[in-house]
This record gives sequence, structure tokens and C-alpha cells, in this order.
Amino acid sequence: MKISRLFLLLLLAAVTSWAGIDISDTTLHKAPWLVLHPKGKGKPRLVVKEEAATLELSDGVRIELRSGRASIQSEGKLHVLSPAPRIVEGGLWLPRKATQSLFETLFPSQFYCDDGGGCSFTGNNENITPRSEKIQPTKQPAAVATPKEPSPPALPALAATASAKARKDFTVVIDAGHGGKDPGASGKTPDGETVREKDVTLGVAKKLRDELKRAGFKVVMTRDDDHFEELKARTAIANRAKGDIFISLH
Repeated sequence: MKISRLFLLLLLAAVTSWAGIDISDTTLHKAPWLVLHPKGKGKPRLVVKEEAATLELSDGVRIELRSGRASIQSEGKLHVLSPAPRIVEGGLWLPRKATQSLFETLFPSQFYCDDGGGCSFTGNNENITPRSEKIQPTKQPAAVATPKEPSPPALPALAATASAKARKDFTVVIDAGHGGKDPGASGKTPDGETVREKDVTLGVAKKLRDELKRAGFKVVMTRDDDHFEELKARTAIANRAKGDIFISLH
């Protein structure tokens, strides 16, 4: 009996030392996200400080992320997660599809996702039950109203130049200029409303994206909300998507 109790205590200590990250699935704006929270001191481990987070895997690999930035650093190399990761109330929010694709490629022995189930890091054997919850992060940037403008014309000429299969295999990267801390140029409407270039470029980018998708093209956005991306991050997004054309709006 004493041996059994000692064995159970040692087993419990081992499991506790591994369980360094608590992972859950959720849904935000109809898209699946992974929510990570620090749990214990073992590795893999998550450290969250204000707007920055660090993932330390069991083999010593470090992944550095910042809230609202699509670019992440690992082993001195730049990678991209889009939509951008977010830090909300001490938790790290990662876009599930992009995270699964990138992490399973970079860290195949450290990160895995069950078919139809949850994702986990090696050693973190939490049972994850995907759930659909409409959760709005409290620190998510507030939406900025853009001036009303007529919808752009459809793209019949562009769509007619290629077959449906060719359009499906053609990737358009749309780069909405400025964003976040960089407002770009600004002016006022006749009604006295302030208009910022970053809001106009984003509004036009979204309308162009929708038209191109309706025409059958594959579209990737360097940003789809009001945050700032460095130039290197924008080109990294385009290169990772293997874009056929890059459209920068200013």
C-alpha cells in the first residue's frame, strides 16, 4: 500500500510538471481560435507579460509573440500567423487553422491536433472539447466607422480572362496601407467628420477582397482589422501565401 501511494504521488508530480499550458477551443466572429493560459511551471510553458507572450517548448525552442502582430519569432526566424494573435486578460488567443498549419510544420514532435478534436503540446494531455462560444475580447480594438462610399463595380473582365480552376489557383494578396499606430494621411468630410487613410484603405481592401472572392479568386489580407504590421511582416505574409500578385492600397 505504501509503495502504491508513493507511485501515485510521483505520477501526479510528473503530470503536474508537464501540464504547463491550459488549452481550450472557442469561436470568435465565426472563426475557431485556441485560447492558451499559463498552468504550472513545467514545459511546455507559456509566459504572458502585458502585450507580449513567450512559448517555451520542452526541447528548448522559444516562440515569441506580440498581441495584434501577425509576425512571430522562433529560433531567430520570422513566421506569420493570420489573423494576428491576441492577448486578452492574461490569455493568448491563436487562430486555430493558421496555428495548426504552422506549428505542425515547424514543431511536428511538439504540437498536434486530433482529427475533429482539440490541439495540444507534447506532454500537455488535457482533454479538449471544442465548443462554440461567441466571446468578445475586452481589449479588442474598437471598430472605426469608415465613410460611406458606393460599392465598387464587379470584376467581369478580370473573371472572364481565366477559367474557374485558374482563378481558384490564383492568389491575390491585398495590403491595406498603414493601420494601428500609423494613421496615414487624414482629412475632414463636408460634415466635419475626420477621415483617416488607414480606415479608407482597410474599407477598400475588404470590398476588393469580397469582389475577388465572388469572382473565384483566392485572397489573402495582410491585415483585416485596425492594427499595424511592419513591412517585413507584410512581405512575409505574401511570401508564405505564395501570392501571384500583391496589391498595396494607399
